[in-house]
Amino acid sequence: MDMPQHATKAWYIERTHLLQKLNEADLALFQGQGSIISLAKGDSIDPSLQKQGCVYLISEGFAKLVTLSPEGKRFSLAILNTGDFMGTVLGNANDANNEGSDTEPEEFLEAMAPCQLLRVSNECFRLVLENNPTLFMTVLQNIQGKTRLLQRKLSDLLFKDVHARIAQLFLDLMFIHGEECPYAFGLTRDLCLRHHEIAELIGASRPVTSSALSDFAKADLIHKHDGLICLNNMEAIHRVAEDGFKGLLSLNVKVSSI
Repeated sequence: MDMPQHATKAWYIERTHLLQKLNEADLALFQGQGSIISLAKGDSIDPSLQKQGCVYLISEGFAKLVTLSPEGKRFSLAILNTGDFMGTVLGNANDANNEGSDTEPEEFLEAMAPCQLLRVSNECFRLVLENNPTLFMTVLQNIQGKTRLLQRKLSDLLFKDVHARIAQLFLDLMFIHGEECPYAFGLTRDLCLRHHEIAELIGASRPVTSSALSDFAKADLIHKHDGLICLNNMEAIHRVAEDGFKGLLSLNVKVSSI
């Protein structure tokens, strides 16, 4: 599918399918020493397991990378796809027993659809990296890309309004989760985002997010059809991503004020 030229770069453009980078011997090592974890939609990894110095590779499906505030408020950092990973990669396997191990992990995985994970030990993953410089660089680029994503999300939270953050989210997701539809471009049916999930991804409350999404629909920027969120006007969505609510007002559509 040819994506709009004006779509902005995002973290997953810099990502690579990690499992495809493994040679047969490394993949056999992972499969032999690792274990398969199957998650139903909405299931998450037990946070206590994530303290044990392991790496989780997504072999099938989608998962959210979620963090919780001290008050328990959820914020989705990213949507991970097949080939992505999380966990202790470069640290020592004994880090979980060191200072701070009594605290909950900052991040955990939650399946957005039926999902399979390959769980390997920190030592096994590090051994493969040591013997594969190309893979090592890929992992470093992945980590760097994640850092850039978090920096941009923080900047968006500080300087962009809800409308701009929603538009940016749609543009970002379109790169990897988009498919052609009769309207323009749609997010794949496997990635059915509800209002509260969009709210978690942009760092806003559900009522505010729902009101902003209603504005997008009134402006005919999005259209929901058969489980898809269809993006009807990519140029306008790009404008809203840049200018936020002001960009939406420039479309001469009566919308709410948040």
